[in-house]
Amino acid sequence: MEEALKDSEGHLRILLDERTRISQDLHDHVLQSVYALGLIIAAIRKPLKTKKFSEVYEFLDQAVSQVNHAIADIRGFIEGLPQGGGEIGDFTTELKNLIQSMSLPNGPTFQLRIDPEAAALLPKDDSLHLLSIARESMSNCLRHAQASKGSISLTQRHGKLRFEVRDNGIGFNYQEGSHSGHGLLNMKSRSAYVHGTIAIRSAPQKGTRVIIDMPTNTQRK
Repeated sequence: MEEALKDSEGHLRILLDERTRISQDLHDHVLQSVYALGLIIAAIRKPLKTKKFSEVYEFLDQAVSQVNHAIADIRGFIEGLPQGGGEIGDFTTELKNLIQSMSLPNGPTFQLRIDPEAAALLPKDDSLHLLSIARESMSNCLRHAQASKGSISLTQRHGKLRFEVRDNGIGFNYQEGSHSGHGLLNMKSRSAYVHGTIAIRSAPQKGTRVIIDMPTNTQRK
C-alpha cells in the first residue's frame, strides 16, 4: 500500500507538471498570436475609413501570418509536441522571425542587439524559454505600452548573460508581488528554468525593461 501510494503521488506530480507546462505554452504561444491578431484587426479600421487599401493589404498579410502561427502551435499541441522545449534554429534568426511576426505596420519598431560571443555561451535548451519571455514582453508592449520603439538584447555582464527586452512606452508603477497575471508568472517560471533571475523595471512615462540575468553554459558544467 505504501509503495502504491508513492507511485500514485509520483504520477500525480507528473500530471500536474504537464498541466502547468501546457498552460504556460498555451498562454505564451497561442494566446499571444490571438492577441496580436486582435490588434491587427482593430488597426485595419483606420486605413479602411481613409481607403488606403495598400495598408489594408499589409494588415491582412500580418493577420494571415498570425493565424498561421496559431494553427501551427495548436497542431503541435494536438500532436503532443512540447511548445516550450526541443530544438530550434539559430537564436538570432528566431528572434528576427519573432520581431517580424509581431510587428504592426503602425506599431513600435524593435531593434535586435545580440552579442555573438554571448550567444555562443547561451545553453541551447534555454533559447525557447527566452523566446517565450520576449514574446510575452512584446505582446504587453503592443497592447499596453503605447511605445514607438523597443529593443531585444543579449550581452555579457559581470561574467553572466543578460537578456533584456525594453520599450519607451508609458510604463507603469511596478511593485514586486503586485502583479500576478499569467504572463508575469510564466516569465518568472521560465527565468527559473534557465537558472536566472528576472527584474522588471518600469515607471510612469519611463518605459519598461524586462531583464533576465543567467549563467553561461560553461558555468553550469
